[in-house]
Amino acid sequence: MQILKTLGRYALTGEGATKQLKGIDPPLLRLRAQNNRIFFRDHGEYLKIERVLDRKEAYR
Repeated sequence: MQILKTLGRYALTGEGATKQLKGIDPPLLRLRAQNNRIFFRDHGEYLKIERVLDRKEAYR
């Protein structure tokens, strides 16, 4: 449920622990939600979720 709350807050307000990943085109963003990392693209009208991974798995 924390993932959905975090995504909802980002979608409504743009707030959240986000970072644009370097060297990836089109831009890919990372959003932190407790021990999870959400990788997504922000298309303005909607968010396209690419992956949701545990923090331990996200950077391997």
